[in-house]
Amino acid sequence: MVENRRSQRIDLSVSVRPETQTEGPQFCESTKTLVVSAHGALVALKDMVAPKQKLLLQNTVSETARVSRGLRESRTDWDRDGCS
Repeated sequence: MVENRRSQRIDLSVSVRPETQTEGPQFCESTKTLVVSAHGALVALKDMVAPKQKLLLQNTVSETARVSRGLRESRTDWDRDGCS
């Protein structure tokens, strides 16, 4: 089956710090991207994110940040460092 995507996905690990920006459970954690594309990224989070919940996703190396939104709810068992 051929997938119809806007852009190619690549496996890329980038250190990021997502923080909540709106209503819903508030959290901040340090994690890494699993997959990135020109239109977004897959990020494993310890905490739950509601669909369409706005997040500020900050690159911890370059310190650039972008507003993003959650697309799916899921939970991982990966270890993460908390925000200071």
